[in-house]
Amino acid sequence: MDIEECTNDGLCEKVCPILNKKIFENHLVAYAYINKDNKIRGLSSSESIFNVIAENVIAINGVVFRTDFN
Repeated sequence: MDIEECTNDGLCEKVCPILNKKIFENHLVAYAYINKDNKIRGLSSSESIFNVIAENVIAINGVVFRTDFN
């Protein structure tokens, strides 16, 4: 906007992101988990949590997709 077009109505100040900084609050949540099945837990840490989550999703008729890396 050209300063010569300013009408001094204050609208620019109301929407200015510099003058009106938004404060975001993040409520962090952390979970700890251990699979009680020693055989599954021995595979890997991600494998043991994946199995439990997948079983619970499938139990409520959900769909689970998985990828493997070499």
